[in-house]
Amino acid sequence: GSARQDRGYPLMLTPLVRRQLIAFVIITPIAVLVMAISYLGVPASLGIGRYVVSVDLPSTGDLYPRSAVSYRGVDVGTVTSIELTPTGVRAFLSISSQYRIPRASLAHVDAMSAIGETYVDLVPDPSLAAANPGDLTAGEVIPASHATIPVSTEKVVDSLSALLRSL
Repeated sequence: GSARQDRGYPLMLTPLVRRQLIAFVIITPIAVLVMAISYLGVPASLGIGRYVVSVDLPSTGDLYPRSAVSYRGVDVGTVTSIELTPTGVRAFLSISSQYRIPRASLAHVDAMSAIGETYVDLVPDPSLAAANPGDLTAGEVIPASHATIPVSTEKVVDSLSALLRSL
């Protein structure tokens, strides 16, 4: 018999299959692009879905840009930058818009681990609520009087040395 050859015959697509292929070719790259942008955190890096507040501190307390910011132990944002001021430093905190931080909050710079990683922990203070109602909004500043930094290692060593000399 004669061998059947399929080459040279045009591929027959029904109109339905043709529309499905066209939709697939259009939708797939768009979906991949949206997922890649979301995965890389582009909206957050552009400030979408975030608001920035700042906290005045007497010194950095070993805080650095990209340090974590938490509220009641939940990660809510990051430190974006730190600038010098005449009285110390001002740390800028980028906070996810899904979190409402009371204006009556204290900002504690604490050590996250033994190797010295620091973070800002925002803690509500009911004693400040009457004078500071509502939630923090973009651009607000937590004053230095509502912030604390850890005791430096140098001060601990100096105090320990003084104690040992006094014995």
